[in-house]
Amino acid sequence: MAFLCSSQLSLLAILHFPSYTTLWKEKDELSNYARALDLLKSNIPEERIDVHLSYSMYLELQKTWSKFKDEMGIRENQRYPRLSYNSLEQVATVITMRRALHQVAASNFNAQINANVDEYLSNHWPHGRDRFLLTGSTTQRGQSKYYRKLLCDKDLWMQGMDATAVVLICIKESPTFKNPHTAFKEDIEDVDVDVQKMKQHVDKVWQKNREKGFYGPVEYRNHRWFGKLREVVIEVWRVGRNDPVRTWLIKDGLACESQRTTVGLRISDFLGSREFLAATIPDVDVHFDIDRYVAALMRAIKITAKGRYIDFVRG
Repeated sequence: MAFLCSSQLSLLAILHFPSYTTLWKEKDELSNYARALDLLKSNIPEERIDVHLSYSMYLELQKTWSKFKDEMGIRENQRYPRLSYNSLEQVATVITMRRALHQVAASNFNAQINANVDEYLSNHWPHGRDRFLLTGSTTQRGQSKYYRKLLCDKDLWMQGMDATAVVLICIKESPTFKNPHTAFKEDIEDVDVDVQKMKQHVDKVWQKNREKGFYGPVEYRNHRWFGKLREVVIEVWRVGRNDPVRTWLIKDGLACESQRTTVGLRISDFLGSREFLAATIPDVDVHFDIDRYVAALMRAIKITAKGRYIDFVRG
């Protein structure tokens, strides 16, 4: 079982050269190399780019990035920014640090599902507790354009890694966040003091939003540091199925009235086919507490807004 997460839209500018020349290919690859390296070095949060690179050029990028990390004292095991390569499509991918909303969407989902699977097996097949497959995860930005990319990633998980089910969690913040102009900082005399004021202000705004059932916005100094959580939908895709099991948690900025206690995952999704047959246990739905999950996302909105502000004023 695998897990993927998507959030708000990110657009890329493409340089155009005459497509019939070798020079175009070389310039395009050098441009892609430069874009990927620039994002690795800048590590702007909540970004992802996918660029076409030959394998030799990717190895050169990897070498340059490793040298930069050595010079800057960046640990090799640091999770973000992350550089990876799809050799089948010759695509290099750079993913930068996730915000709290991304982290909670992944970690809370995994924690809930894994705990509930473990509890069920403890009661019905104790010997199989060490055999169930823990969920893996990856997150990225992008809703329309990158949602299609996520679907391709989903197929790779199923075909290349034999995942029986893949979960996509799609989160839409509207409007998409943008930092204010740098002149915004000119009115701030003491950054540390202002950060504390901002945190206190956000706590109050968040509390009012929670009482009213609103999922944003969060504003401070006439700028929106988090828009509105417009959509949250969970999709469960299975091998051989053309359509997912889709569960809406938030739609048009409002919580969906639902009595569902599952998102479509079943116990068999977490066991190999042989293990499940040997277990001789019912293939029941895996319990999922939707209200608890949405509450966790709500708390993550507050942390995300604060993080964006702090990164901007201290940047």
